Amino acid sequence: MTGTRTTTRRTATVDPRLALRARELLGRAEAMAAHAADSPEPTEQLRALYLAALRAAGAALVVGEKSTTRPRRGPVSAWARLPRALPELTTWATYFAGLSRLRADIELGVVRDVDPGTVQATRTRLVDFMDEVQAQVVAFEHGTRATAGHRPATLTELSAG
Repeated sequence: MTGTRTTTRRTATVDPRLALRARELLGRAEAMAAHAADSPEPTEQLRALYLAALRAAGAALVVGEKSTTRPRRGPVSAWARLPRALPELTTWATYFAGLSRLRADIELGVVRDVDPGTVQATRTRLVDFMDEVQAQVVAFEHGTRATAGHRPATLTELSAG
């Protein structure tokens, strides 16, 4: 037919290996968060919470970074890469990057005391950050992309509806 245009909606091809890797990293993040909750020492709690956030950032980068945007040389922190790959996670990257020095000082033994309020604030933010990353992973698995302020339905919600 002349003059008729057909449009086809493209769906993204999902690499199941990437989805699995992201889920593994989220599982590690959850394990580190549980370790933090079990520790009586605020310094160890903060260290474990930071590492949990780092694993969650790794999960986000697995599903958010294109292979062409991954750095080829030199160390580049997850917190520097995250805003480039997923701009909607910039606030989280900024917050956790701000804790990098403190976490390093804890590991060096330079810092021995951490304010419990800082630990609690970090725990609260970690939970929210992990929820955002979970939304990114679910969106990736469905061939879409989560955007700020919009959480795609979880697998449980999709199967119920």
